[in-house]
Amino acid sequence: MCFALGITKRTLQSYRDKRFVPYSNVGGKYFYRESDVAAYLEARTKGKIAAGTALQSEPGSQPQNE
Repeated sequence: MCFALGITKRTLQSYRDKRFVPYSNVGGKYFYRESDVAAYLEARTKGKIAAGTALQSEPGSQPQNE
């Protein structure tokens, strides 16, 4: 989870304390729903292009030379 979000364990603990991302605690291990994490990331990156996402043109279109 920390690696996917690019944060430390302590930051993730702080997110849990602040209820930024819903979680379950079973036997001392924390579990997060993928949909909850995706919703959190979407809310944090609204209006931004996610890293690693390439802009794509419409299928069948040709690049224009100017």
